[in-house]
Amino acid sequence: MTTIIKKVFIFLVLFVLILESLFSQENPRVAEEALKVEPIRFINRNNLPVDPKTQELQIRLGNQLANEVLKNNQAQINQIIIKRYFDPNLENFGADVIILTEKTNFGHINSIERVIMGYLQTAFEYNFNQSKTLSELVVYYNARLRQNFNLIQASYSKDVLDNIDLKKAGIDRSYKNWSGKTQILIPLRKNIVRLDKTDLDRKEIQILIEQDKTIPESKKEELKKIDEERKKEDIKKIEEKEKEILKKEEQIKTEQEKITKQEETIKKELQDTNKKLEELKKDPEKNKEQIKETEKKVQELQNQSQKIEQKKEEIKKQEEAVQQEKKELQEQKQQQIQQTTRQEEKKQEEKQPASKIEQLEKEKEQLKKELEKKEQLSENVINEKIVFLKVLRFVEGGHFNNELWMLDPNKDDVLFRGSFTNICSRTFLAVDNIGIFVIGYEGSSHSQSPHYLYLLDPEKLEVKSKSKEQIMFNSFIIYRDNKIYTIEQNKDQYYLVRFNEKLELDARSSNPIHPHSEITFFKDKIYLTGSEKSSQVPIQVYSRNDLKLLKIIEPELKATLGK
Repeated sequence: MTTIIKKVFIFLVLFVLILESLFSQENPRVAEEALKVEPIRFINRNNLPVDPKTQELQIRLGNQLANEVLKNNQAQINQIIIKRYFDPNLENFGADVIILTEKTNFGHINSIERVIMGYLQTAFEYNFNQSKTLSELVVYYNARLRQNFNLIQASYSKDVLDNIDLKKAGIDRSYKNWSGKTQILIPLRKNIVRLDKTDLDRKEIQILIEQDKTIPESKKEELKKIDEERKKEDIKKIEEKEKEILKKEEQIKTEQEKITKQEETIKKELQDTNKKLEELKKDPEKNKEQIKETEKKVQELQNQSQKIEQKKEEIKKQEEAVQQEKKELQEQKQQQIQQTTRQEEKKQEEKQPASKIEQLEKEKEQLKKELEKKEQLSENVINEKIVFLKVLRFVEGGHFNNELWMLDPNKDDVLFRGSFTNICSRTFLAVDNIGIFVIGYEGSSHSQSPHYLYLLDPEKLEVKSKSKEQIMFNSFIIYRDNKIYTIEQNKDQYYLVRFNEKLELDARSSNPIHPHSEITFFKDKIYLTGSEKSSQVPIQVYSRNDLKLLKIIEPELKATLGK
């Protein structure tokens, strides 16, 4: 193959990968970038067969390590150390980190796979055949990660990165570099129906083997089968837990009714006893003994009342825990349904593979023609780097969770992700030598957190500054006159606002505007139009200089259709 043909081939492969990344709704994790052309081949100390007893001991070692991790989040047996770093609320991967210390003495990759196999069986409830396949793929995955520092840093959580040695992360292909130089990463995801509400992130492994041409088709089919079996098991477990929750809700309701009756009984008895005590105290000398007994009775009733309050608080906490579990189950069930739907769509696409390839070829050819016609770069190119937004998931009410990715065409198409992932806007604004503007939030959820305009560094995609003013979460972001225009949300009212390049407020419209206004710039005026439920479409005209309202145009609805 000549040099020119090689370059053309590499360009076509990269182009298709970029297209898939741009249009896919899945998160482009480490696996998508960990691929190499050459197949993985491990260099072992020898290839002598291992007796069945030793194989069984190695699997049992993995079982024992998993039991300890489930209890204490860490384990150490036979100089193998495993530590779990996992926060289900973070976007980036958590991980179970398997550390081979200097005193370990593995001479064949199959021995390491058997330990991982036992670990997967106990930690995540995979059966024998499933764990055998997955252990091999976990090792393969880690061989791809070796020395890919940027990829690991972009995809794993800060807690993981703070507790691993990047130079030792993954596994080397030679047995000589295993002992004391290996930290195998098992990517984790939340799964509330599994032990410790944690599971191996199979999607990460699936992306790897589906795109890597060096892996046999049989392995790909095995993983697909595992994924289908696992999802059926998870759905069954979800349904069982939903039944358990219904029983818990009924028990809580029964307990609440019982406590309410007890509370009413004690309250009435306490009122009657206090009245009796008041009567007795009218003649303290005569009723001395009765007063003493009645006061004791009042104290007992008050103690019972306090216990009732404590019991009510306990039941309230139980109810909150049940509702949280119910919410998590519903979320996971919805995810399973969405994944199943996507798989069905993918199967339909695979039935017509030729048409999909033809479509990609057409899109590639069309893009090539457009690039040839245009001298200027696309709007999503900043400082000669390509920026694109990846939709992670739809939340509700029109909100999205997104992350920003950047590709450097001048450095062999290096791809990396920005650290700021609380991005809500479906669009972004890239301005050369200034940065990238997005709408995002600071808290853990959209509904509980106000949204602001953020400026991200054009090199590292890190937050440089943030507006003090709250921004409508799905507002437009427009760059004109070296200023940024967007829509401010102030309680229940909305305003057109203008910021300088440091996100300092420059001007605010003198009047509220419609939240879904469309903006038009014309000479020294700005026209805002927004659809309303009324029979008219009002148009606000503002001064481009200071955003003061000049007039309101309310056109008659008498349409000229037919004239």
